[in-house]
Amino acid sequence: MALLGSNGSWSHAAARFALSGTDSDIHAWIDMDRQLAQRQDDRESSLYLAKAGGPDVALAASRALAGSAPDAAAEFLSNGVVEAAAMDNRVAIARVLGSSPGRAVTKAANDALNAGTARALHEFLNDRYGTAQQEDDAVATATLLNTARP
Repeated sequence: MALLGSNGSWSHAAARFALSGTDSDIHAWIDMDRQLAQRQDDRESSLYLAKAGGPDVALAASRALAGSAPDAAAEFLSNGVVEAAAMDNRVAIARVLGSSPGRAVTKAANDALNAGTARALHEFLNDRYGTAQQEDDAVATATLLNTARP
């Protein structure tokens, strides 16, 4: 039932078909169709990234799609895209640092750059940046409140 709300069009359609069928349709879906649908969803997502991503991401996605391994697209989505986007992410972090951010953002960005891994760069942009920005905003707000005059 939960896969009816899936973002993947293949998984959604396969789950809907199975649930509208017989018990044997549901068992077939659990045993085989679910995995096939997920692989199709992964290929669809990889194709999107091949078209929408930067040159390095597009090349890595194309290689994953051309590969013969059944889980090549899933591997690309879980790890390959992060590795392929490393240079783009490094440039994005340099732009963040060039915008004179607050202390928390500066520290988090430098920590990501100093870690030297694609995963650290990805995690900064997708998680730590927002948290650090909130911290800097809170400090700026507190400073304004403490220094404001009537």
